[in-house]
This record gives sequence, C-alpha cells and structure tokens, in this order.
Amino acid sequence: MIDPRTSEVTGTDPTDRRTEPAPSLDRPQPTPGAGMVRRPRSRARDATAKRVSVENLDAFYGTNHAVKDLSLEFQPNEVTAIIGPSGCGKSTMVRCINRMHEEVPGARTTGKVRLDHVDVYHQSIDVVSVRRTIGMVFQKPNPFPTMSIFDNVAAGLRLTGVRGISLRDRVEQALRAAGLWDEVEDRLDEPGVSLSGGQQQRLCIARTIATEPEVILMDEPASALDPIATLRIEELV
Repeated sequence: MIDPRTSEVTGTDPTDRRTEPAPSLDRPQPTPGAGMVRRPRSRARDATAKRVSVENLDAFYGTNHAVKDLSLEFQPNEVTAIIGPSGCGKSTMVRCINRMHEEVPGARTTGKVRLDHVDVYHQSIDVVSVRRTIGMVFQKPNPFPTMSIFDNVAAGLRLTGVRGISLRDRVEQALRAAGLWDEVEDRLDEPGVSLSGGQQQRLCIARTIATEPEVILMDEPASALDPIATLRIEELV
C-alpha cells in the first residue's frame, strides 16, 4: 500500500465533500505553468500554477483496499516522482487525482483531491472538466485508432474550440515538444496506430500537452521508449 499510516484507517465519508459550496475549475485564460510538469516555453516560476493536495484518500477495487488513508501535497511548478514496488498502489493513486479510477467497474474512492482549493470530487464538478485540467499519459500508448496523427493531437483542441491556423500551430508545437515532429511532419494524415510503440507514446504525450493542462500525470511514460526518446521526454518534463 502507499505510505499507510500507523493509525487505524478511517476513510472520509464521501458525503462530507458535498456540503461545501459548489466550486469551479473554469479559468478565463490558459496559464503559463502546470502543476506537476512545467511547460517548456518558459523556465520562469508561475505564481498561478495549481497545487494538488490529496487528503485522507482511500481507494478500493471491490473489497480490495488498494490505497489506505493517504495524504500528500504536490507543489506547483515542480516535478514529483512516486516510487515504489509493483502493486503498491502508485498507478491507482495517480488515477484517483483526475478521477480515472472510478472508470474501473467496482472501483471507488473516499477522501478528497484538491486542485488548489477545489475538490475535484465535489458533486458539482464536471468530470470532463477535471480531465481537461488534469491531463494523463498512460503507461501503454493509447492513440485513437480511427484518427490520423494530426487528428490525435488536435482532438482535445477541437473540443475546446481551437480552429484554423492556431490549431495547426498548436499541433506542431505539441509534436515538437514531444520530440516527434521531425519523424511525422510528412505523414500527418496517416493513422496514429501506424507509428511504432515509442512513437505512439510520444504522440499521446503530444495529445496531452496540446491542451495545456494545469497538471500532467504520467504513469511510467518512458517504459516503452528507447534511450533517445526517453531523453527527449525527460527534457520536456
């Protein structure tokens, strides 16, 4: 389990988080920094970057208690690595932060996850908004199988209303940041699944960073990459 406390587990009643005023994740303009991963266009610290706090988090798969009474705080403008043996709950904890854990049948959580002062599990919060604000890169590449390389990166941008020249520029910027542009610039119309495994992972990273989320979660993003591609991702982070 992840960092279990020595005291008896007393998971937070999920109804407690519903008594607060309805919060909002809306933001008028994208800010130039991200919570766990700083954006590559500026090395300056961003005073508006978001802090992630996990409070008394318990995560379950049916009766299996995977994460016990975990409280952590992730500082803005910094990279935080979660390290531990296989099966200790690292991926589960990460998936709880952007509410992906609840997509598993029989899975549930108690406790709170806050982005600054907003509880992302509050009943008034739109899950799509949470996952747009807190991006996720999975261990196994998962490009959209029916979409081209370009459309894979552009999918989230189109959802947020980016069109025209700005869309093309943002796609190129994201692919360059992920170290993939030079390899695919002449075949952007080909299916994303036609790429190699390492290229697909960099495509998924480009898709995530294209929408400029406040926080980026990465679950072993370099596990399928060769040393050169891994170095590019480390430089991006």
